[in-house]
Amino acid sequence: MKHSLSFLTLLTAFALVACGPKSNGNADASGSGESAEASEPNPSSSPQTQTQTYTLAGKPYAVELQRQPAKNEPTVTDEFGTVFYDSEVWVRIKATPADSTLFEHRFTKSDFRSHIPAAVYDRFVLHGMAFSSGTTGTDAFRLGAQVGEPGMSGEGPAFVVAISLDGTIQIIPDDNDPSMPDAPADLGD
Repeated sequence: MKHSLSFLTLLTAFALVACGPKSNGNADASGSGESAEASEPNPSSSPQTQTQTYTLAGKPYAVELQRQPAKNEPTVTDEFGTVFYDSEVWVRIKATPADSTLFEHRFTKSDFRSHIPAAVYDRFVLHGMAFSSGTTGTDAFRLGAQVGEPGMSGEGPAFVVAISLDGTIQIIPDDNDPSMPDAPADLGD
C-alpha cells in the first residue's frame, strides 16, 4: 500500500509538471502566452491534379487542372473564425501527341468577381474546377467551376468556363444552378 501511495504521489507530481504553464520563446510581450506567430491557414480544398484528353475541331488535346492553396491571395475567415487559404486552379491545354502548351491560365476567385455578390465576395473561396460531360463544344473546352464558403464544398454559385483555342475565356453562370439568382426555379412537375 505504501508503494502504491508513493507511486500515485509521483504520478500526480509528474502530471502537474507536464501539464502546468509552459514558457514559450514565441510568447508575446504582453505575457498572455499566445504565440506571436499566427498558425498556418487551412487549405480551402485539397491539392489535386487531373488530366483528361478531348477532341476539339478534330484534333486531340490534353486538358490539365491543378488545384492548390493560393498562398499569395487574401485568406478567408469562416463564421467560426477559422482562417483558410483560397484556392487557385491552373488550367493547361496541350496539343497531343506533341505535348506543346497552347493555353495556360491561373484561375482564382477574382476571375469570378463580376458574378459574385459584393456582400459575400470576401467570405467566398474558389472551391475548384472540374471536367464534366459535354466538356468540349464545337468551339471551346467547357469546364465547371464553383465558388462558395470554405468548408462548404458543393454549395455556392456554379459556372461554366469556356476556353476557346485562341485563348479567349468566357465565364458563364450555370443555368442549372439553383443558387444563382438568375437561374429559373425548379418547380417540379
